[in-house]
Amino acid sequence: MSFKSKIIIRTFQFVLVLILVLLGIFAIYFVDNDNSIIPDVKNVNASLSATITGANETYNLEKLIYDGENLPSDQSIKTWENNNLTFKNTKEDIIISIVIENLSSENSLTVSVEDLSQEISNLSRIIKVENQENEYKSGDKIILEPSKGDEKSVLTFIIKLTITDKNYSINEAPYKFIIHLDNEIIESE
Repeated sequence: MSFKSKIIIRTFQFVLVLILVLLGIFAIYFVDNDNSIIPDVKNVNASLSATITGANETYNLEKLIYDGENLPSDQSIKTWENNNLTFKNTKEDIIISIVIENLSSENSLTVSVEDLSQEISNLSRIIKVENQENEYKSGDKIILEPSKGDEKSVLTFIIKLTITDKNYSINEAPYKFIIHLDNEIIESE
């Protein structure tokens, strides 16, 4: 092989390695893992509130109130986004409690929580609906009846992030949940 062809091959190999390294860096910084709870709300009269316990940090997720034409501010919605959850040294579970209240006295809500989280080994995510024994399956729809008088119509989702094997650590718990709320009109009998 001539010296000129060796230089061409080495240059090609160098460029190929450089491209692969740049793609790896791009993937690290731009992966779709924004650690968020995203409300997908369509024409409803409802409120969303959430708390996160068991994590290293304290989070203040602002209450979001949707009442037809009035929507929560972008600043309030941003408190639900990009919260990097890290486990404590004790490796206790991280619990995300999401409370949805139907503020309408006439319309039911169709509610679902969809888990779009990145799968990683040694981390499990379980979604339950408070006061229900069965495990909730991502995306299942639940009807939240209208509020009646002083009686509030509330549904609470409990999301538990658990380190499966406590012999090993996980620094961050990646998550992405979408809360779908849609208006469903009750048919008169």
